[in-house]
Amino acid sequence: MERLDLKLSTHFPKIELTDNCLFLGSCFSEEIGKRFQQNKLNTMINPFGVLFHPEAIVRLIHRAMNDLFFEASDFFEFQDYWFNYELGSSLARFTKEEAVNDANNKLLELKAFLLRCNRLFLTLGSSVERKFRGEVVASCHKQPQTLFKRSITSSREIVKKLKQCIGLIVKANPKIKVYLTISPVRHVKESLIDNQISKAELLIAAKHLTRLEANIEYLPIYEYVIDCLRDYSFFNDDFVHPNTKAVDKIWKKIKEGLITQNLIELICELEGLNRSLNHKPLFPRSSANKQFLNSILVVIDKIERKYIVDLSQEKEQVSTCLKNLV
Repeated sequence: MERLDLKLSTHFPKIELTDNCLFLGSCFSEEIGKRFQQNKLNTMINPFGVLFHPEAIVRLIHRAMNDLFFEASDFFEFQDYWFNYELGSSLARFTKEEAVNDANNKLLELKAFLLRCNRLFLTLGSSVERKFRGEVVASCHKQPQTLFKRSITSSREIVKKLKQCIGLIVKANPKIKVYLTISPVRHVKESLIDNQISKAELLIAAKHLTRLEANIEYLPIYEYVIDCLRDYSFFNDDFVHPNTKAVDKIWKKIKEGLITQNLIELICELEGLNRSLNHKPLFPRSSANKQFLNSILVVIDKIERKYIVDLSQEKEQVSTCLKNLV
């Protein structure tokens, strides 16, 4: 079947195995970040949970870079857990002390990673904002909507906040390269009309930012999904989240356009290794399976020596299987 196509390209040096990659933003950033992580790149993914609105991302980066730690008064109790409107629900904890400590430790981890990482992927999910006491929240945490004031943030305001934020990062870490993406996930709870308006503000902001800053690049993943993969076979049953087949195609585009040939070759070998590791033998105690497992160890050793990559977890997995055969 013929389709529209779109190539990803970059004016940055292509991504290598030695790069440190940080993914912040929507749930879609986690999908792509996991692919980098699975292929042995040093990767941090959404330490504060999923963040849809640009302001939520900017505020946490600002906190981390300026050592503005959370206090107990920043948290509230709901259904026996402690939440914070600046954080995703995954950061909720059973005690207030644990919630504060974990959030502040995450700030320290984020700052340390920002100072050494050279690839920052920001995936903007929505420009629909909800404000509590004048501040945009990262999550409503299932609180009554009457507590929040809803509106759509303008592209001008998004540009202003992101420009300041990225400038702060670049000043501390001049080697960093920033990739802006827009999440292709449709926010239908906001209505399809408001979802389109929301995405439009994000797209306009992204365009302006790439014109303003040489170290910011826009990746048209949103356009690839919406225009090139435009049928429901590429979406989950909810019709809004791209499915594994779609993410596979996006990952292929990223490999072709953004990644060095040497890293692509490693990824191909790791994909073959993972297929072997996921193999379910019909007769696990047979000599043939033992021979197969030993052959995997040989492959692991070969990949480690060829690419200088740590496959100790995979090696331990195979060794455990061999021990269980005795």
